Amino acid sequence: VATAMLTTFDEDYEKYPTLWATNTSYLAIHRISTARELRNQGIACEFMKDIYLFAKSQNINFLRIDTHLNNNIMRKFLSNFGFVEKEIIKLSIKNILDDKERIAYELKVN
Repeated sequence: VATAMLTTFDEDYEKYPTLWATNTSYLAIHRISTARELRNQGIACEFMKDIYLFAKSQNINFLRIDTHLNNNIMRKFLSNFGFVEKEIIKLSIKNILDDKERIAYELKVN
């Protein structure tokens, strides 16, 4: 019902070493999605909690994610979950038709 790609290294995020709180271990979250017919049921929140707990179990210090500037639903979701909005970053996306600017977010794993 939900999916995401998780990595412990992101080439684009590494281009911004002063953006992040520290340069310690992090889990980058990409392509997070919930099945359309199951949205607005709290599944995304539960899924993000599971990602957070997974990161904690692996002694990972931060979660990092980015989204389109005009993706207000995701931006609100991330802020409500506790992610801190950082600044605009540019991704090295191979698809030249896609807007490469994203707003980056970070969450400390306690």
